[in-house]
Amino acid sequence: MCFHDAISLLRSLVVAGTLWVAAYQDFRTREIDDKVWIAGTLLATPLLAAELASGRIVLQLYLLSLAVSLALAVLSLKLGLTGEADAIAFAFLGFFEPPRLSPLFAVPLGTILLLSLVPTAFFAAYNVYWNLGKPQKFEGYRLNTLERLVALVAMRYVSREEYERYSYMLAPATRVDADGLKIEIGVGIPGRAEPPSLPGFWATALAPYVTFIALGYSAYLALCWLL
Repeated sequence: MCFHDAISLLRSLVVAGTLWVAAYQDFRTREIDDKVWIAGTLLATPLLAAELASGRIVLQLYLLSLAVSLALAVLSLKLGLTGEADAIAFAFLGFFEPPRLSPLFAVPLGTILLLSLVPTAFFAAYNVYWNLGKPQKFEGYRLNTLERLVALVAMRYVSREEYERYSYMLAPATRVDADGLKIEIGVGIPGRAEPPSLPGFWATALAPYVTFIALGYSAYLALCWLL
């Protein structure tokens, strides 16, 4: 292994390590300490600078990939599609995972996000599994078929005890009005609200998406090694 290959490997390990520390915090609390990103940036910056100085990274392609990644980070945050930590992860990967001379790796973040859909699908499947075990989940609700499907995939029907145990990852979605019980369904990240005074209710399951990104990045590195 030559010196430049060692620098590239070390940078990838720093990026992966940063993402996995962030992923652990995200999985446990759905919050990430800013110090994780700061430490990762301080460690990865000189390594990336050395790679850029070596000429092994095509600068124009790197800048294009970075621009796309930053645009995705800003747009997803402004539109409420992701949380702040997710957007920071997008930008972090845009800066510190340079593209390679292959269509599959031209915009690394795009490939990483595609790979992260696999754990995302498992998370949704677990939501369905959880909800199918709740026999009274739709009792008293006036919902159409689409709303029921969204609830099964993206939410969890929880008791008050379950909500207290997992409140860090749940956002109450049941609303009580004159017409009965309803579920608030939206595209973006839901805000935190007080749980309704009911023995059981629906809550949006906040996915640990930085964890999924870390898994996607690990799969991305494996693909780079294999291909």
